[in-house]
Order: sequence, then structure tokens, then C-alpha cells
Amino acid sequence: LIGIDIVEAGIELARKKGFNALVVDLNAGILPFPDDHFDGITFLAVLEHIFDPYSIIREIRRVLRPGGILVIDVPNVASVTNRARILLGRIPVTSHDSGWDGGHLHYFTKHALDRFLRDEGFEVLTRKTTGGLSQLREWWISLLGGELIYLCTRR
Repeated sequence: LIGIDIVEAGIELARKKGFNALVVDLNAGILPFPDDHFDGITFLAVLEHIFDPYSIIREIRRVLRPGGILVIDVPNVASVTNRARILLGRIPVTSHDSGWDGGHLHYFTKHALDRFLRDEGFEVLTRKTTGGLSQLREWWISLLGGELIYLCTRR
């Protein structure tokens, strides 16, 4: 188990708790691990903050063994609440963190994330979302899902 983050303080806290953790700037586009190193990778609420999503997803694919599992989570810019904001002439809100929309540089819809992952060598095994009434939300995830949570495998 290895954790990575760009924030040194978070890494130090993880190390104090006994975790193996490294400071890594994902915007550099290079992960300090050999090919096929991991059985699984979680990439939660990160992709939308990366300057070049293609570069980092290719690195994730490189360090994930064939058949390995990727869990990825991004906000859904096409949720019904964001669509309503656009109709009212407002900007979609995908984060309440500080900065312009929480520092999000990229926005994803179900269709865009499906295509992005497929084109980069992943097979989507299942999709989930956050919030109550999960069966209803997952029935029409592209409209009702606030977060897009995917379980994928490296092809």
C-alpha cells in the first residue's frame, strides 16, 4: 500500500500513522514506479485537478498490471443541478472548496469519462454515484449523479 500526494504535510501525517507515502507531483506526468507494479489504484477527486489528464491516465495504465483494478471518481458537470445552473445563466459548481470551483481544471460527463477511459485502455466494469436514492440515481447517472465513481480494469 502506497499513498501519494503533492502536499508534504499530508504525506508526513500519513507516515506518522505508519503508512508508506510519497510526495509526487502528478502534473509532472511521471509516476515513480515500475511498469505493472500495482494490483489496484484509487484515483479519487484528482483527475479534474491535473493539467494533462491524458498524461497521468497513461502513467496509471503503465503502473497498473494487466487486469488490475482502477477506482476513479470525478464530479459530474452534467448533473441536473448543474444543468439548471447553466439554464439560469450561472456557472456549474462541482466543488465547494476554495478557489475557482475548488481548483478544477477539467469537467467530465458520463459520456466523456466513458470515452476517455476506453480510449486509454480501460474497461469500465461498473458505475456508481453519490447521494440518496442510489438506485434512481444510477438508473440515469448522467443526469442524476453528482459524482461519477467508476470501477475499471486495465485491458
